[in-house]
Amino acid sequence: MSEYVEQANKIAEEFPGFYLKLKLQLPKESIHEVQNVFDENFFVKHRGRNHLGWMSATIHGLDGDWYKTMSGKQYGYTGDSDPSINWTWTEVAEYCPETVRWLKEEFPSKTFRRVRFMLLEPGGYILDHSDYNPRNGPPSKGPIMNAFNCCLTQPDECALVNTKSEISVPFKPLEVYCFNNNVNHHAYNNSDENRFHLIVHNHEYRDDFYKLFVESFEQNYDGHIYQ
Repeated sequence: MSEYVEQANKIAEEFPGFYLKLKLQLPKESIHEVQNVFDENFFVKHRGRNHLGWMSATIHGLDGDWYKTMSGKQYGYTGDSDPSINWTWTEVAEYCPETVRWLKEEFPSKTFRRVRFMLLEPGGYILDHSDYNPRNGPPSKGPIMNAFNCCLTQPDECALVNTKSEISVPFKPLEVYCFNNNVNHHAYNNSDENRFHLIVHNHEYRDDFYKLFVESFEQNYDGHIYQ
């Protein structure tokens, strides 16, 4: 397995793309479960007033509070690496048991930080931004591993777009992507349906992640360059 670790890290450090589709899929039950979470009114507004219709519900996160959808710094911690944070499952997890099982058993991570259902409402948009903040230190060496964007629903006229190159992630329901959120990007939902995704920030990979990442690169990298 050690050869996959070295190979995966080298690919991640040199990866020129905006996204990488993984050889991994969400269970189909997750689509019904996210609708249950929506129907139970767990979604709260995410990231202030400048974005429209961007909502979130936390499955695993800070202090087990489902309404804490942002980074630890927004809630008085030094950041997501603050050792005093209690990362644990929230009440939302009770409404999505198959999604939780998938995270625990099939997603190749030993531990998690923030895991959230994300909603972009009809007519909603996420303005151009980068998730990298220089005040938090230097960027990661392999930013393609920063976050995992798992598609639940993807109506027509929805997109997640690299702002500079105008490349969109080619999401289809239940697909899982690595996503470089350091580069500037924006999103929109010009449909009349809710768009639901699952965003996973893990803490420590399982050994089998590196093999999955290498094989996914060899099979799925389509040659696009984000710059």
